[in-house]
Amino acid sequence: MPGSRPLPAAGDLAKNGRPAMGGGRWDGARPLYEVPAQLPIAPEIANPTRRMALYAALAMVFARLTIVPELLAHFTGINTFLLYILGPPALIGCLITGGMGRAFKATAAWCWTGFFLCMAMAVPFSSWPGASFTLVSAYARTDFICLFVLAGLVITWREVKTTMNVFAVSGFALLVIARIFAAPDATGRLTLNSVSDQGTLANSNDLAAQMVLILPFMLWIILQPKRNNLVRLLVSGCIFYGLWIILGTSSRGALIGLGVMAAFLFFKASGFQRFVVLAAVPILTVVFLAVLPQANIRRLGTLFASDNATQGADEAEESMTSRSYLLNQSIKFTLQNPIFGVGPSQFSNFEGKTSRAAGEHGTWHETHNAYTQISSECGVPALIFVLAGLFGSLRLVNKSYKRARGQGNKEIASVCLCYMASLTGYMATITFLACGYRYTLPLMVGLGIAIHFAERRHSEESAATSALIQGRAADRGILAGPRPLSPIGAR
Repeated sequence: MPGSRPLPAAGDLAKNGRPAMGGGRWDGARPLYEVPAQLPIAPEIANPTRRMALYAALAMVFARLTIVPELLAHFTGINTFLLYILGPPALIGCLITGGMGRAFKATAAWCWTGFFLCMAMAVPFSSWPGASFTLVSAYARTDFICLFVLAGLVITWREVKTTMNVFAVSGFALLVIARIFAAPDATGRLTLNSVSDQGTLANSNDLAAQMVLILPFMLWIILQPKRNNLVRLLVSGCIFYGLWIILGTSSRGALIGLGVMAAFLFFKASGFQRFVVLAAVPILTVVFLAVLPQANIRRLGTLFASDNATQGADEAEESMTSRSYLLNQSIKFTLQNPIFGVGPSQFSNFEGKTSRAAGEHGTWHETHNAYTQISSECGVPALIFVLAGLFGSLRLVNKSYKRARGQGNKEIASVCLCYMASLTGYMATITFLACGYRYTLPLMVGLGIAIHFAERRHSEESAATSALIQGRAADRGILAGPRPLSPIGAR
């Protein structure tokens, strides 16, 4: 038909994950049919209470990732109780707007709840019930809720992108904090002891693990379609500095985490992205070998060759020996107490007391493995729930990743890829750290649940819009494709 316009494609949607203005085929200035401007907005999306709770949740996430409460306490000498200010509004908003029900749609949320119940049931059987109760109650107030405030409050794709941006900005802020306050300790390892001597990132290994977790979210800024090249260049520089901080901590667990993350990206990414990973790894290796202090290189080198100890890495060799002993002890305690363990947070005390009873000194140190930390302190069922929750979250996001790749949606695919790279690298890193009760694990599980269901909602709305447009066209006898020419028009 002369002057007619084609129907809008199924992917012609507005931002926010909702359909764009309706369309149709026009003959001159008069539309032959009309489509509503957008599908009806779900009440849960428009709920202002949920939105306010989401803002509180994202502020809480930023504060935790950037250790803001610890910095305020260090410089002011006052405990601001910032997390207790931000956490309750987020949790209450999640409860009254149906967020718990949305979170429990995923098996991963049930698995993490099972882990928490195992922690609670282990308290009466603990070698020190009072101390175990203190840990479990604190975990419930400040860590366990992280899963639900993200899984229950982040429900649209636009909110997923906002959450990804919060993680990325937290990474930039942490880089600034490290640049200002991080300093080498007596062995040459970067640490934040000067401002967080008793905090979550006081230890060099904890700082490195946090950077491994956050760097992929900064990578997402680069992978976004149509991103300005200057921004990509600046973010690439920040990622390079983040890698330098990780290697400057001399954390061998974080180095393994980076290796696992690189391998994951190589096998999971697209063809061009694989080429970039393949080219970047050897180049960065050469650069960091040239710029890192020799003390850091020697310590990291003990991961591959124990004879580096004769070159000045005796402390690293002693650390590896101690870690091996603690790992064996944690496995031993797991087998001796397979149901309830020795009690949450009680491995170090139990190991010390057991060693003293056997006439030995003991290390009185926590196990350097998050997984055997959980199994030895809370029992094997708790470990099973943790692994099920982590891999269940990865499975959900991987399903969204495959669907997005199949639909050619690069934005959603990049979000899923960076999330999986982050969690995969972090899971490898904490194999060498006692981080089993950190907020980061439920936080990442909650984010994975939110990504999957937001992506599914986005895909369903896209399909519904396409069906609505095609259905209206069919009702009016209008074809979505070009009409065949009549014999007169053909001539």
